[in-house]
Amino acid sequence: MRITKAAAVLFLLFIIESTTQAEIPAIKVTMSVDGKFDEWKRLKPLADDSIKDIPDTERVNFSKVWAEVAGKNLYISYCCTKPINFENEAYRYNVFVDADNDLSTGYRGWDGNWALGADYLVQGATVFEFSGSPNRVWEWKKKGAAVYKIEGSQIEMKVPLSSLGLNNKQDFRVLFYGDNVSVTDYVPDDNINKSFVIKGE
Repeated sequence: MRITKAAAVLFLLFIIESTTQAEIPAIKVTMSVDGKFDEWKRLKPLADDSIKDIPDTERVNFSKVWAEVAGKNLYISYCCTKPINFENEAYRYNVFVDADNDLSTGYRGWDGNWALGADYLVQGATVFEFSGSPNRVWEWKKKGAAVYKIEGSQIEMKVPLSSLGLNNKQDFRVLFYGDNVSVTDYVPDDNINKSFVIKGE
């Protein structure tokens, strides 16, 4: 069988491409909480919410959010359009965590229709476990705390997976919730039908 020059070239290119892909190692990002945010610049955000959907009069308007599992910790970062204030408004910055991926357990929002059942809540830097019944009752007990650094309008934090009832091999869901006076900023924007799936290592 005669192989044309064009076919030979295509075959060679295929071999080179396959070999190149196999030899390129995955980028490993070292996570830390130092207020420099270098690692987050290398990671794709879960959402880039550049739409101006929250009035300037409100405190919390998320613009970018990240969540990454590394070792025994969950690392979270988010940017807001205004400086982040944990001094006396930490209650406005919330990350809900559905640890068991079960809608029948955990907090489902005031109307009981959220896309996740939040078993845990990272509010400011405090970790809470849901203790309400039924799933629309706002009742939580303190479980632990996160290590964090804030620089202006961005934060990064480290939350022990054990305080969220998780290990580093589990997948789980999160929802970001900005508790403003007149309007809530959800990320994803549609809290009823959407949440982010965070993969274990």
